[in-house]
Amino acid sequence: MPGFRLPCTRGLAMTQTTELPTGRGLRPIDASRLRTERLAEAYSGLPAETTKRDLLKFVGSSTCVALGISRSAKRMLMKLLQICHESNFKTRSELTGEYGETFSLIVTASNATLGRELDIGENRVRCALQALSKAGWISFRDSTTRKRFAIRSGGLLIDAYGIDLRPACARVDELRETSTVCKLDFEQQLRMRREISQIRNRLAVLAAWPSLRGHLPEILDAIRLADRARKWSSSEALGLALMQLLDLRVEFHNKGLEAAQALEKDVVSRGAPLDLEGHITASQKPESSDLYRSFELGGGTGLEDGLDLLLEPEGADGAPEPDREPRAPVRAPGVEQLLKTMPTILEAADVAFVAPRIFPDPRGLIDTYVSQAAARIGIEKGRIEHYKDVLGDQGYRVAVLLAAYKPDVEKPAAYVAALVTRASIAGLSNKADPWMLDLNKTWFGLYRKLKGQVVH
Repeated sequence: MPGFRLPCTRGLAMTQTTELPTGRGLRPIDASRLRTERLAEAYSGLPAETTKRDLLKFVGSSTCVALGISRSAKRMLMKLLQICHESNFKTRSELTGEYGETFSLIVTASNATLGRELDIGENRVRCALQALSKAGWISFRDSTTRKRFAIRSGGLLIDAYGIDLRPACARVDELRETSTVCKLDFEQQLRMRREISQIRNRLAVLAAWPSLRGHLPEILDAIRLADRARKWSSSEALGLALMQLLDLRVEFHNKGLEAAQALEKDVVSRGAPLDLEGHITASQKPESSDLYRSFELGGGTGLEDGLDLLLEPEGADGAPEPDREPRAPVRAPGVEQLLKTMPTILEAADVAFVAPRIFPDPRGLIDTYVSQAAARIGIEKGRIEHYKDVLGDQGYRVAVLLAAYKPDVEKPAAYVAALVTRASIAGLSNKADPWMLDLNKTWFGLYRKLKGQVVH
C-alpha cells in the first residue's frame, strides 16, 4: 500500500514484549532476569525443617558484600520476607503439587506501601527492587499493566502478579552457606579487634614509661593505628594491622628494658647505685619476636592478661606492699592530689608527664617518676628504706619530687636528708605538733605559683 512504512527496529535491545500504556519504558530481558525466572519456575519447596524464620536469620547474618547487594536492598529483601505469611513457606513434603500453590510467595504490595513500611521514597524502592532482581534474589512476574494483584477462584489462588520471592527460597542452601561464612568471619574480626585493643592498652602503658620518653611519638603513632584498625571491616586489613602492632609492642618493650639497663650501668659506674626494682619486675623480661611471628589469624597465642607494665613496689610474695604509716607526724598530698598537680610541676622542670588512659594502680605510676627523681638527685639505695620509715611512703614521694623539681633547691640530696632529720627529731619530741612537717604547704604553694595564682 502506498505510504505504508514498517516501524524501524534498528538498535532495539531485547525487551519485554508488552509495552506499558504510561510509556514508562520496558523491562529489559537480561541474563540475570532469565536466571531468576528459571529458578522461580523450578521452585519445588524449601528443604526439610527449613522455615521462614531460617530465611530471615540467614539473610540477616549475611553481609551485604556476600549477598552482592547494598544495605537498602538487604532491608528491602528482609521486609519482603516479613510481609509474606509464614504459612506460604512450605517444605517439599508439604506441597501437594496443585497449580498455583507456590504463587502465594508472590508479594503484591505496591511501591507506595513498601515505601511507607521502610520510610523511604518510591524512587528508592524501585532502585532497591532493581538491585535485588539484578543480584538474582527476586523476580518480577509482571502483568500486562505492570500492576500487582492476585486472582482467586473459590478461595483458591489461581494466579498472582508482583514480586516473586521463589528465587530467594530456591537459593536457601546458598544463603545458609553464606551465613555460616559471614559468622565465622565476624567472630574472627571480633577476636582480632579484642587483641588489638589489648595491644593498644599495653602501648598506652608503655607511653608512660620514662625510659621510653625518646620514643613517645612512635608509640603514639602506634596507638593511633590501633584506634583506626579497630574500625576496619576487612579481615585481611585487621590481620595485617594486628601483626604490625604485635611487632611494635615487642620492639618498644625491649627498647624500654635496654634503656633501663643502660641507665643502671651508667649510675653504677658513677658510684651512685640506683634502685631499679620499680622499673623492671619479674614479669618484664625481654620478649622474643619469634613468639609473635608464629601468630596465626583466628587462633594465635593470646596476649598476657592484665597490664603488668605499671611499675609498683612488690613484696616478698610478689604482692604490692601497702603504704606504711610514718613514725613522725608528716602531712603530704594524697595520691589523687599528686596526679592532678604533678603535670604542672614536672612540665615546669622540662619533664614530660605522660599517663595512660587506663592504668590499674595510680600509685605505681607516681613511683615511676619518684624512682627517676631519686636517680637524678643521687639518693643511695641503702638510704631509701630509712627515708620511707621516717617520712612514710607518701611523704618520701613528695620529698623526693620537691628536691628534684623545685626550682630553688640547690642541693637536692641534702634537702631530703634535712627533711628526714627534722622528722626524726619531731618523732622523738613529746610536743610533736609544733614540729609537724607540713609538705602540703610547700607542694601546693609551688603548684599555685607555677599556675600563676596568688599565694597567701
